[in-house]
Amino acid sequence: MIETFFKEAYGKNHIVTDHRHLLWQFKNPFTKNLSIRFIKKNRRILAALGHIPVKLSLGGKMVKSAWLANWIVRPENRGQGLGSSLLKGANYAPILLASGFSAMAYSLYLRYGWSKLGFYKRLIYIGKKKKSRMIWNEPFPYREWDKAWQEIKKGYDATTDRSSGYIKWRYLKHPFIKYHIGLMRDKGKIVGLAVIRIEKIARIIDFVASPSYERMVIQELFKWPVIDVYLTLDRLIRKFIKAGFKKETKKSTIPELFNPVVKPAHKKRPILLKTVYPSVFKLKWHLVKGDGDRDRAY
Repeated sequence: MIETFFKEAYGKNHIVTDHRHLLWQFKNPFTKNLSIRFIKKNRRILAALGHIPVKLSLGGKMVKSAWLANWIVRPENRGQGLGSSLLKGANYAPILLASGFSAMAYSLYLRYGWSKLGFYKRLIYIGKKKKSRMIWNEPFPYREWDKAWQEIKKGYDATTDRSSGYIKWRYLKHPFIKYHIGLMRDKGKIVGLAVIRIEKIARIIDFVASPSYERMVIQELFKWPVIDVYLTLDRLIRKFIKAGFKKETKKSTIPELFNPVVKPAHKKRPILLKTVYPSVFKLKWHLVKGDGDRDRAY
């Protein structure tokens, strides 16, 4: 029933119609139950709203949160308040986040108490390949990474908690998408991590490093001649640009997706947030393409 609903909503080839992806996304290690709600009539799904539970590191403290995903109402059932009902009932965590929505959905979010947190900015690199000192796709050192993450996360006011449990679920245990994980070490100690997905070009899906090592780790990413990255943190945006990345412009032609081809949107990509902690809006947020459901191969 669920797969049929999403096939009718998105088309039979959309990634969310694959039951393996559905279970991976909506029954992750941070939830006990399937994290998606439906409105049904006569056993037929009319509307759906999912959420992806994750933990955030806010000033080093762990806080429960969730990204909303796959908020959709059948076209013939729109205007009946079904979508609004699902959104009003979305109280899954103290902090809720959302991105990648339509203009109509945006207005509904604002109506029900959501606020703008910031924007994703897309940067693109086109140039020569260079050798990388990062170690790619080694057996992931979970304990070593957890120790390194305790130091690295101190450099970010607000970001996803990337403890090994998250890395394992998000990048190493996806049922069919291949992610390349690179680790940067200095004097034997892990100082940075990058996650790449190859889709004709290299897409930086995740990036973290100790602040004093960020430039060095960025310089080791030019293993591919064409790369893009989505970022929110101004400090990192400046460092990527200084390393050779360019801001996406109206002249940019590299698709946001290749399967099927989705041309560059050339528009702002807002992130919305709803929370019981208003002070979080004052923090400098580091969010990436790997957060929420923004990264989909098709």
